[in-house]
Amino acid sequence: MTTNIRACFTFALVTQLFSCMTANSDPGTVATSAGNPIVTIGAGVAEVGGGNGWRVWYVIDTASRTCWLKLGDSAGGMDCCDLLKIKLAQPYLTWVDKNACGQPSPSPLNPPLPAPP
Repeated sequence: MTTNIRACFTFALVTQLFSCMTANSDPGTVATSAGNPIVTIGAGVAEVGGGNGWRVWYVIDTASRTCWLKLGDSAGGMDCCDLLKIKLAQPYLTWVDKNACGQPSPSPLNPPLPAPP
């Protein structure tokens, strides 16, 4: 339960931080500031039907060691291993073990059922 509360709190905090964000979403634009653990990397604009485009950012919270994708005014958590594929993000993902990314989890979510007797 504590993990769920922490995840909800982190999501609310990150969403609130981004509600005022005016960083450029042009691809390759990196926004950082001294003393702020949030790093944003512009990913461009996602075109939506009707000519509407949503600005997209990759977001790294170096304090909580979480990664996010922000699409317009919405944010969702993402695996930092996936974000490690973006070269501009690599210097900020110091806690991510590159060798462990892409490896199967040591404890699968759905372990195999034992064979019937």
